[in-house]
Order: sequence, then C-alpha cells, then structure tokens
Amino acid sequence: ETDMLSRIKRTFFLIREIGKLCANRNVRMIHAAQIMSAGISALIVKILRGTPYVVYVYSADILEFSGNPFMRLVTGSVLSSAESIIANSEFSKGLVLKEYPKYANKTTVLTPAVDTTRFGPEWVASGIRVKYGIPNENKMFLSVSRLAERKGHDIVIKALEKVAALRKDITYVIVGEGEERNALEQMRSEERR
Repeated sequence: ETDMLSRIKRTFFLIREIGKLCANRNVRMIHAAQIMSAGISALIVKILRGTPYVVYVYSADILEFSGNPFMRLVTGSVLSSAESIIANSEFSKGLVLKEYPKYANKTTVLTPAVDTTRFGPEWVASGIRVKYGIPNENKMFLSVSRLAERKGHDIVIKALEKVAALRKDITYVIVGEGEERNALEQMRSEERR
C-alpha cells in the first residue's frame, strides 16, 4: 500500500469520525494537527457542517508538497479556510509566509511545550544515562525529532567526531524515527571502527 493511498484512507476515516463528533457533541472548533489528512478533513467538515477549524503547521507540511502543483493547491485551500494557522516554529511560519504570504495576519507561532514537572532535565538525563550506560561525567547532547535529512543529525555526528579527538567525555543521543535512521546507524557503526 502506497503512502498516498494510506493518507487517502486516513482522510476519509477522519472525515467520518470528525463529522460524527460534530453531529453528536457541541464542537465549536476543530484543531487539525497537520495540513494533510486532518487539515483536509477539517476543511471538508467545515464545508459540510460549518464547523470552523485551526490548523497546525510543521515545516515538513510545506516542504513535502511545495513542488507538487495539485498538493500546493490543496494546502492553500486548507490554509485559506482555517480560522488560524499555528506554526510550530519561526522557521515553519517563514515557510508558510514564503509560499502563502497572504495568510500572514492569521499565522502565529506556538512552540510545542513539555510538562517540566514530569520531564525535567535531571529525570531525562538520569534515565537515559542509566538505560544506555552513559557515565555521569560525560557531557550529553540530545536530539529529539523525526530522522529526516534536513534535520542535520549527520552534521552533528561529523562535528562530534572531530570534537572527540580533543574530548572523549561527550555522548550524542538521538531520539526519533524516520527515513534517515539506517544511514545514521551506518555512520555510527563506521565511527566505532
């Protein structure tokens, strides 16, 4: 099953489920977690039921489809009908405004947050150190993201290889899944040789 077919199925499922929720509950606003699937579904439910929505935008939403004229049109339609566009970073907002400058007045940045009472630096560091046997005296770098080429994990690995010649007390921990996982693991294996 192709990725596009999977997205189409997910979109039809979401349209049905969001429509049911709007019919059975007093839904005043839909929050679409991304442009594709959720955003398209929210747009269709708005057309059918009149329920307004906001859409959350990540850089991948814009970058992935900017070269496809049809998907660019779909993205523009989702953004156009949204009450608000919430970008996860200034970078994502910049991509939206570069591609769709007329939505500047309804685009804002809301950086994802963490419950610091549950996930504090000490808890994270100690848990990771124990799980992976990282000495307490080591400096630790942590990346948490989708493993995509544009995220630059490979650049950090190459830079840390050079730093390791001067300091042996540095550990780089990467958390995430994505298309670059195998390549990053391969880089790590080659570095250990």
